[in-house]
Amino acid sequence: MKRKKVRRARCDTQPIPVAGFRKVEANEEIMKECVFQYGPLTAAINSASLHKYKGGIDEPTDGQCPPDSVDHHVLIVGYSEYEDPDTGKRTPYWIIKNSWGTNFGDNGYYYLVRGRNACGITTDVSFSFVK
Repeated sequence: MKRKKVRRARCDTQPIPVAGFRKVEANEEIMKECVFQYGPLTAAINSASLHKYKGGIDEPTDGQCPPDSVDHHVLIVGYSEYEDPDTGKRTPYWIIKNSWGTNFGDNGYYYLVRGRNACGITTDVSFSFVK
């Protein structure tokens, strides 16, 4: 079997050194402000519900995804709110990039209900900053 050559991308830019990081208070309103002001947040999460995720906004119960048992880290890249056109019910959610590749979830993204510490999303949150 003939092997294909792997082409490596050339990056002509210089690395940007990380100057430090800040922990974020375990409060989803503050987390929302930080995503808006500083960009993506790193967050610990219980991955139990991630393993079953097929798409849409995940709304696991604490029994399905205990918030006190975090075992994985993800990147919170944004937030939004879905309004059901039939009922008018609004569901706020986090837009989360996972590290399991594009075959996971919605092209590598996971949408988790926001506002009730689902899967322990507020347990350990931080963001980095550069010089």
